[in-house]
Amino acid sequence: MQRNSGQASIRFQLFRLVLAVSAIALAFSVIGGALLEWKLQYQQIRQSLATTARAAGMAASAAIAFHDKKAAGEALHILAAQKEIEVAAVYPLEGYRLASYGDDADLPDTIGSLSEHLPSFALWSPSTTLFIPILLDGATIGHIYLRASLHDYHRIYLEQAFLAISTNLLGLILAIGFGLRFIRHIVKPINDLAHTARQVRESKDFSLRATPPEAGAPNNEITELLDSFNAMLTEIELREQMLTNYQSSLERRVLERTEDLHSANRDLLVAKESAEAATQAKSRFLAAASHDLRQPIQAINLFNEALNRTALSNEQKSISNFLGQSIRNLGELFDALLDISKLDAGANIPRPEMISVHTLFSGIDSEFSALASAKSLRFKLHFPFNGMTLVTDGKLLQRLLRNLVGNAIKYTTQGGVMVAIRRRGDEALIQVIDTGIGIAPQHVKTIFEEYFQVGNPERDKSKGLGLGLAITKRLASLLNTKIVCRSDLGKGSVFEFRLPLAHT
Repeated sequence: MQRNSGQASIRFQLFRLVLAVSAIALAFSVIGGALLEWKLQYQQIRQSLATTARAAGMAASAAIAFHDKKAAGEALHILAAQKEIEVAAVYPLEGYRLASYGDDADLPDTIGSLSEHLPSFALWSPSTTLFIPILLDGATIGHIYLRASLHDYHRIYLEQAFLAISTNLLGLILAIGFGLRFIRHIVKPINDLAHTARQVRESKDFSLRATPPEAGAPNNEITELLDSFNAMLTEIELREQMLTNYQSSLERRVLERTEDLHSANRDLLVAKESAEAATQAKSRFLAAASHDLRQPIQAINLFNEALNRTALSNEQKSISNFLGQSIRNLGELFDALLDISKLDAGANIPRPEMISVHTLFSGIDSEFSALASAKSLRFKLHFPFNGMTLVTDGKLLQRLLRNLVGNAIKYTTQGGVMVAIRRRGDEALIQVIDTGIGIAPQHVKTIFEEYFQVGNPERDKSKGLGLGLAITKRLASLLNTKIVCRSDLGKGSVFEFRLPLAHT
């Protein structure tokens, strides 16, 4: 878009700058001159009136000393030579008015309301007054009062101010004229440069060049700007050619690399599908072979129980007890691994149904209340008494809650565990809250991984295998929900998830 309007042109900008600078200089000159002239006028008036008053007072001093009213009046008539003096009066020390000059209708008869002062006035004051003592041989014998018109002073001041303003305006006109002449010389090469830049931008033709300076032109910033602009266009033209060649080469390389990437992606996809197939086969094998894998463990357990019924020494009984504990740990490990394998193999298909919260919590209470009581823990259930119905797979939900509640009781040594359900719109918020050991912030995101356990670095099998929460995460995924954990280390944890409510 072109920007060649008069208000936006550099010529207009420079003209406005010259005009502004000249106007500011004129304003400062006029104001400064006016203030200086006013100060001089002010000092001149003060000095002139004070001198006139002292001369008149000196002339009337003898008459004042002898209280000669007639002589004092004649002495004041010397003020007739000063046209600006409107009123004058002399007062002896007794304070009464001895004699006056001019229209004395407004003069006070005594000096009670008067105080000594020199002339003072504002710019448009019509007159000014003066009241000073009359001295004779260094002693005050009375006072003289003057009132002078400022009309002539104002006229002289305005004439001088007009002359000063006219002179400054003439200087402003001359400055603007010379400024415009120099602006034309400055703006022309800049306009040519802007025109060339506009052509290059619109045509994308970097072979264009700005008009070089004329021969003999001074070597200034504008000349350097034109030379630099042409040099920049030359460099851009060369780089444009190099970029075109490089772009062609890059396109060929991109096509080659893209083909290589497609080939590598195909190989990775095949490998991924093979790995997933192997994982599915493993999970299906473990799920299908669960009965066969449990049989040897059950047989070993039966043999160990039979062995315990025989006469054994204390050492043999201890070995048998350790063997029984190992069999139970192995059975739990197999059960957990087989559960994960079934979940990964897709053997568990959710079957949504209507689940009564009262029935669900009754099963949880009967299964875990005795276990919590054995550890001296409080076990509470919180749910609405007016009834609430969930729409989900009941068996999967019970397994999920058993894992969470069992885990909470396992890691709680004092306080208690509470299972709560609350209505949240069309959903139910189910929470398992404990006052157990809690979870450190850096472990909250890893507790759902396989074989991760909080507070069991020695891998004590009596504290679990670290698969419960991994199974719980998979069960939640089957139920189309997500478990959220909030925990405070040393104070307890909250595990919660949401399920849809049945519409009533």
